[in-house]
Amino acid sequence: MQGCSLTSRVGAYYDGELDDAVRHTFDEHLDGCADCRAELDGVRRMSLLLGSQEAEALSSVELDRLRADAEALAADAPPLRMFGGVMAAAASILIVCGAWWMELPKPQSNVSGASQQVVMWDQAPAWEKLAVRGFTESPAHSRAVRPSRA
Repeated sequence: MQGCSLTSRVGAYYDGELDDAVRHTFDEHLDGCADCRAELDGVRRMSLLLGSQEAEALSSVELDRLRADAEALAADAPPLRMFGGVMAAAASILIVCGAWWMELPKPQSNVSGASQQVVMWDQAPAWEKLAVRGFTESPAHSRAVRPSRA
């Protein structure tokens, strides 16, 4: 059954939660919409029915049952507490790493604004020298391993 798309606003209208302009527009809408008028009538009747009921005090047995239910829920909570602890530890690690990263030396910029890191060639590891030079210049120890061509 297709109803009015504005029936979801009837509760806010009844409770006085709409601002004046929206309330005025909704008043005009109610004049022509049977679905919203019926919904508003239902909300009014339910409110009157619930408002006329007296709340009874809970017995000691009911209070004990509620306490037991609350304790059972609390017993199921340790995994949630553990998850919170793990999240707190992860956040702490993230903060420490972020602070450490901010303390790292910044790369120098050249005239064009591009960043470059200066590394002394003799301080570079052998694998890095080989990667930069390529295989055109082989280290001396690799020549001894290669078979000679005849």
